[in-house]
Amino acid sequence: MKSTYRSLIGSIGFCATAVRYDIAFAVSVLSRHLARPNTKLISAAKRAIQYLKRTRNSGIEYVVLCSMVCEVKSLQSLMAELGFPQEPTLIWEDNSATIMILRMIQRRQV
Repeated sequence: MKSTYRSLIGSIGFCATAVRYDIAFAVSVLSRHLARPNTKLISAAKRAIQYLKRTRNSGIEYVVLCSMVCEVKSLQSLMAELGFPQEPTLIWEDNSATIMILRMIQRRQV
């Protein structure tokens, strides 16, 4: 049971660090029980994997959005150095978790 649970958590953890940041909290909670897993925890880990399967296209849109924001910030910085006045750039996004993360990043940079 331990090796099965550790394998599941390892797979989910890789996804959480690579492209699916939305499941990082679930991985954190599930990984606290690596030493003493039970059937309830294995079931929860399998549910997390099912969630990843159902929402497999969501991780790509977040990564693309993050890359786009970094590119926009770089271009704004370049244009400002060249002497062009800068205005805020409007980015359309409808994922509330992504919007929350981007707002936190903005607060840190100010």
